[in-house]
Amino acid sequence: MLDHQIHLYTAAASQAIDVDAVQTTAQGGLGIESFELMNRAADYALACLCQRWPDAQGFSLFCGKGNNAGDGYVMAAMAFQLGMHVQIFAVVDPQVLTADALRAYEHCAALGLAIEEPNAPIKYSIVVDALLGTGFSPPLRQEMAQTISRINAHKGDVLSLDLPSGVSADKGLAGETVNESINATLTVSFITHKIGLHTGAAIAARGDLLVTDLGVPAHIFHRYPSIPWLKWSSSRLSTAGVNTHKSRQGHVLVVGGDVGMAGAVLMAAQAAFRAGAGLVTIATHAEHRAGILARLPEAMWVDPESEKFDLVAQGCDAAVLGPGLGRLPWGLALLKRALSLSCPKILDADALYWLAMEQEVKDLCAASSEPFFITPHSAEAARLLDCPVSGVESDRMAATGLLAKRYQCFGVLKGPGSVLFAGQERAICAQGNAGMATAGMGDVLSGIAGALVAEVAAKGETESADLNHAFQSAVLWHSAAADLAAIELGQRSLMATDVISFLPKAGQSA
Repeated sequence: MLDHQIHLYTAAASQAIDVDAVQTTAQGGLGIESFELMNRAADYALACLCQRWPDAQGFSLFCGKGNNAGDGYVMAAMAFQLGMHVQIFAVVDPQVLTADALRAYEHCAALGLAIEEPNAPIKYSIVVDALLGTGFSPPLRQEMAQTISRINAHKGDVLSLDLPSGVSADKGLAGETVNESINATLTVSFITHKIGLHTGAAIAARGDLLVTDLGVPAHIFHRYPSIPWLKWSSSRLSTAGVNTHKSRQGHVLVVGGDVGMAGAVLMAAQAAFRAGAGLVTIATHAEHRAGILARLPEAMWVDPESEKFDLVAQGCDAAVLGPGLGRLPWGLALLKRALSLSCPKILDADALYWLAMEQEVKDLCAASSEPFFITPHSAEAARLLDCPVSGVESDRMAATGLLAKRYQCFGVLKGPGSVLFAGQERAICAQGNAGMATAGMGDVLSGIAGALVAEVAAKGETESADLNHAFQSAVLWHSAAADLAAIELGQRSLMATDVISFLPKAGQSA
């Protein structure tokens, strides 16, 4: 593809692109037979196998039906002709194969390659998974589920063709656990980048990922809808003019920090400053004041129960609501008060709890004339949608659509391959790591988001698209800083405050 941004496609779009690819050159296609495209896929997969495992003498192949099986059969024939040993298991009777898949199987048969008995021992350390491809949609049939369990129990490496079997190209992981899909060492995907390989538990199921376009021209991809796979670039940050001042850089109000949870508002405020906020005011208990100002003297403090709170809050450009807010009456009352402010708001942590549980909070958000953003992880999203966590994780794309529709908000569904949403528009964050699963990480994100949203609002740019771009930039910057921190410190040692310290370095790099 010609442009630098990677685009992710649904199963339907991927299948349509496959069809267009083999049209005549006059129609904009490659002008080749579909079987030739299958040969290209198999050739690339075999090359990847040999490069990854150069000492491999053979592999065990599991085939289903359809073009995914066809890719596997062609790959087996190519390997056999190169002198490699190949063991083939046909989980679906080859007699039901049609079109290119049948042709591929017949080619194998003509070379003398035999089909093993279903329960025969797996001979080789490397298994090639050609069971289910782009056209798969859950649930799994029993014979496929049993085969997947068998492959996952095998002590060796697995190369999956196109997608790990059991993973939906649209939804990610089909079931509640990785055990309901192939646990691949390497996935070799063809033509398109599939949405389902880039979010949720499917990222672990796929292992390492290699994608080839098989020579399909860029103009074919452009015919079909896609969503962006976004990487951080410092070009997303604006440059302050020489005549700027702190008020033009944005004033962020951080609201929360019930007893015992002052650290949450402190991290959010510190992150906001590191992300460029000109002013930060923290509204929290009076008993936290001395400790917060000793640690972060740049911040201001206001008593959230005083009359001064309203005066100070009205001068803010964005409000971060929820870090350490708690689930007691104090937190609920403060949240209701803050929701009446006429500025963009970022709802995080316990603000999301109250949004899910308290009708008056829902009503206040719905009545707001300013955009608001939510930052749930899967458990928080499940509470907001009144569904099990598995219902969110089994289809993260659909879950974000429901969140946007139910709450009329913008936001991010955090986790591996965080999903950004604005109305029915989607994007997936390309960065982040497992070390981010630690306390305070969401507080840091909310502070960064508060700073970037406040900067836009302070300039009078109140269009939802501008504010959403700022919010998306916060998610990407946060993840990029976490990745830099993990490289230097290791994922196990990563702390939320480390991410704050790496914001400057990430902010200077493309």
